[in-house]
Order: sequence, then structure tokens, then C-alpha cells
Amino acid sequence: MSQIKRRIATAFLNSKERSLAGCPRHLIMNADKSGGHQQSRAFFERPAATEFAAALIAGGKSRRMGRDKALLTVSWRGRQMPLWKRQLSVLQELKPGQIVLSGPDRPGSPVIAVPDRWEFAGPLAGIATCLEFCQQEYLLVLAVDLPRIGSECLKELLLSSGNGCGVVPVRGGRYEPLAAVYPRQARKSAIARLRRSELRLQDFVQELVSAGLVRSWPVPPRIDDQFTNWNSP
Repeated sequence: MSQIKRRIATAFLNSKERSLAGCPRHLIMNADKSGGHQQSRAFFERPAATEFAAALIAGGKSRRMGRDKALLTVSWRGRQMPLWKRQLSVLQELKPGQIVLSGPDRPGSPVIAVPDRWEFAGPLAGIATCLEFCQQEYLLVLAVDLPRIGSECLKELLLSSGNGCGVVPVRGGRYEPLAAVYPRQARKSAIARLRRSELRLQDFVQELVSAGLVRSWPVPPRIDDQFTNWNSP
């Protein structure tokens, strides 16, 4: 078993519940330093793998929704909260070495927001920007508009990554590029595509698959509903 898999598995086995408010500050990335199955309710007692960073992609225009999806209120574990905060909580459960918020600053967020380096370039710009900030071997990407996804599902993606190869789920014959694990090396392909104005994420992922930088991961039926996104009221 690879080092990243051993550490993530150990963290999940040695975890206990903690609140988001009590999440240690040393787990939060400081940008100024450049730096269905049952969901787990565990927050970890100590940091897990430091080989992966996490990025919450929350900078979309939400045109079909008609309002900022990140600010939609959801009920999660008995509390009402904005969708961005729920997603951030899910990522923090995994204890990444870094967390970065792609998109505008969110009042009350403990994570400094990082604006896209490329304007009007869609989610590929967010992924590329976060890969540039990433100081770890892998970047776990999560879109803000997946309100059913849980940390156990994302843990499966992390445990399926290794040897410099990330994982992108496949569902209904299409990649799910905004709930995926990318190796840091993928930034070169992302930046090259942005410079050529080739912005389709499906094509980006296929290029990475062909290059051996990611592999496809068929979504098991038991967690298929967790990849349902929220695009309209």
C-alpha cells in the first residue's frame, strides 16, 4: 500500500468527531505563504496525509440557478448553513495538507480565496490556478454544487490514487472532473489548454487519461446519487 493510502486509512481509523469551528488553524492554507452509503461523521484527531491538497471550486456564475449557488442554504448534520461551508467541512474531514478556495472570498471562511488567473475561462481556470498553488503531490477538487457528496466518497477517490496518477470518476459515460483527484503535473496540460482557449473539461481529462496522469473510476451504484449536482432552483 502506498504511503498516501496508508496515512489516509490510518487517519480514518483513528478519528473522532470534532466541530468545524474547532478545526485546527494549521490545517488551513495561508495563500500569503503561497502556500447512497453512510457518511462519516468523523473529524480526525491528528493530521493525515500531507501529500494531497484540496480545492473547493466555488467561482462559477450560476447562470442556470439565477443566484450564487455557494450561498444556497442546506441542512447538514442538523444545522443550516451555506452550501460552501458544508463543502468546506467535507474537505476538512479529510485533513488535507492545504485547502484553497477557488472563487470570491466568503465572509466567515477560514480559507483565503484565490481568484482565477484566467478570466472567463470556466472551471478549467479554477483547476489550473489551484494546481499552481498546490504544494502537495495531489490535488483533490470538489465543486460547490454537489450537495450530497460526503467525505467517505472522496476518501475512496484518494485511496484509488497513487504512483503519480490521479482519479476522475465516470458516471453515465462522462467524466466527473469537479470531484476528482489530479496529480500536480496536470497543471502543465491545464495551462496549455487555457492558452489555446480549449476549455472543455471532458477533453482535458481525456488528455490526462491518455498521458497516464489520471485514470477513470466508474462510480459505484451505491454512491451514484452523491454526484448529482444542483444547477437549477
